[in-house]
Amino acid sequence: MVQETSAGFLLAETAQEQAIKTIQRWMKKRYQRKVASSVKIQSFFRGCKGRKHVQHLKDMKSVDHALNDLEARMMIKSEEIFVLDTIKINESARAMRSEELKLAVNASFKDNAKKTPASKKEVKTSDDEDE
Repeated sequence: MVQETSAGFLLAETAQEQAIKTIQRWMKKRYQRKVASSVKIQSFFRGCKGRKHVQHLKDMKSVDHALNDLEARMMIKSEEIFVLDTIKINESARAMRSEELKLAVNASFKDNAKKTPASKKEVKTSDDEDE
């Protein structure tokens, strides 16, 4: 029985060592993939270095995330453009309304200005006549 337990212990120990080795192999492969992808990303950044619209990609860790971020930014920009267009339309409508109001106010002031001096003249003439 002692031999069986020692044999079982050895089997367990070798299984554990094999598991550790396979995990180490997986880690090395994954690390090499990361290194290879980072080299690709760096060369991609070098190629895009002069372009202004890709400069924000420098902070990204992978091209996929960077492209998703770029797409999201483009969508946000299109939404902002839509919002800005609606704001411009609203402002132009307000400007037209304000111009109409200004014209109406100016017309009323002109009407009042025409009426006021005439009434003052009438008052003055009536005062002159009374004296």
